[in-house]
Amino acid sequence: MSVNIEPISPFRNCLAFFFFGVGVYFCSKFVIEKFSRSLIVLILVIEAFVFLALRNLDLISFDSGGNGYIWGTAFLVFFVAQIDGSRLAPLLIKARILGDLSYSVFLWHVPIQITIKLVQAKYSIDNSIAYSKLFFIFFIALTYFVGYLSYRFIEQPAQRIIRKRFARNATV
Repeated sequence: MSVNIEPISPFRNCLAFFFFGVGVYFCSKFVIEKFSRSLIVLILVIEAFVFLALRNLDLISFDSGGNGYIWGTAFLVFFVAQIDGSRLAPLLIKARILGDLSYSVFLWHVPIQITIKLVQAKYSIDNSIAYSKLFFIFFIALTYFVGYLSYRFIEQPAQRIIRKRFARNATV
C-alpha cells in the first residue's frame, strides 16, 4: 500500500519543498540549541530507521508524486543542519566549490543540452543514449567543467572588478 500526494503544479511542488525544508531546518536549529549532540544523533538514527521501515512496508513511494521525497528531504535537511556546527564543517569547506559553481552550472546546462541535441541530430545518434547512466555522468561532468571555466574566467573576474569599483566609489 502506497500513500501518494495529489498531483500539483511543478511550481507549487517546488515551493512546498522549499518551505518544508526551511521549516525542518529551523526546527533542527531549535533542537540543537535545546538538546545535546548525543540526543540529536539518536534522533537521526531513529528517523533513518523509521524511513527504512516505512519504505520496506511500502508505505513510502518514490513514484511520481510519492511521499518518499518528502521524507527524504526532511531527513537530508535535518542531517545537513547538524553538520553546520559540528567538527565535520571544516572538512566540508572544500566542497564549497560545488555551491560556488551552482549558478554557472545552472546557466550552462540548457545550452549544453541543446548543443548535445544538435550534435545528436547532425550525426544521427539514437535518442536512447540519453537514458544511459554513463551518458548522464558525462553530461554532469561536462556541465560542471564548463561551469567551472565560466566561474573561474568570467564570474570571479567580474566580481573582483565590481568590488574594486564600488570600494573606490565608497571611499570618495
